[in-house]
Amino acid sequence: MTARTDSVTRTIDGPYRGDLTDDVVEIVRDGSVVGNVRARVVRVKGRIEGDVFAEKFHAGPTARIRGRVSAAEIGIMPGARLEAYVASDAAPAFEPSESTQPAVGADLDDVITKLTEQLGEVVRHRHLSAAPPVPEPAPAARKTLPPLIP
Repeated sequence: MTARTDSVTRTIDGPYRGDLTDDVVEIVRDGSVVGNVRARVVRVKGRIEGDVFAEKFHAGPTARIRGRVSAAEIGIMPGARLEAYVASDAAPAFEPSESTQPAVGADLDDVITKLTEQLGEVVRHRHLSAAPPVPEPAPAARKTLPPLIP
C-alpha cells in the first residue's frame, strides 16, 4: 500500500487496492486506486477504477477514471479521460451495488459464473421472444450451376 496521510489529506502515490474513505483524497500522477473512493474532496491526477462519491471532484489532465462519479462540484481538465457515469448532485445519486461492482479480490471463477448465469437468462429470454425461423426453400427451387471446368 502506498498512501500518505497528512493532517487533512490522504495522498495515494502508487498502487492501492481497496475502498478509501477520508476527508480529502488526492491521487497523484503515479497513484492508482482499484476500489471506491468516498471523501469530501477528491483530486485525481492518476487512475481510479471504481466509484467516486464526493462533494468536490477534480480530474487533472493526466487523470484516468473508469467507474461512476457523483459530486456536487465537478471539474475536469483537458486531457483527463473518463469512462464513467457522471452525476453532479448535492448528494450522491447512487451507492455502489454488489451486483454491478465485484468485490476487490473477488474470485474470478465466481464472477465468471455469475456473468454466465446472467447471460444465460438474456439468451433464454431472447430465444423465447424471437420470431420463428424462416423455412429453407424447397429442393426444387434451388438452381443447379454448370461445372466451372468443362
